[in-house]
Amino acid sequence: MSFDTTFTGRTSKGFDIHRMFVRDMTLIYGKPSWQMLTSAHMLYAHYDSLGIYFSIIPNNKPEPDFYLNVSEDDNAGDSIARYKHQHYYDSVYSGSRIVEITIGRPGTN
Repeated sequence: MSFDTTFTGRTSKGFDIHRMFVRDMTLIYGKPSWQMLTSAHMLYAHYDSLGIYFSIIPNNKPEPDFYLNVSEDDNAGDSIARYKHQHYYDSVYSGSRIVEITIGRPGTN
């Protein structure tokens, strides 16, 4: 089920799409996995184990290439790049509004 800004309720953990921001989402649910879908021009914060996904309109700034200096077999470099990638979205979108919440079966897309 998907709920946009016409939804007047809250999630079971108290997230209110009208009053709260991405920073509130991370306080309630923890750090999400982030995924940019360029074709849909939408950014998703997802909690696969909970089956909850938040849609955010991305800003127009191109994100840095976190994997630029990471070689193919560099596991440590890959891990650091993944961390920087996640931290980038957590900080850049902290004050952003969420435009849609999708709740589905945990562990599924």
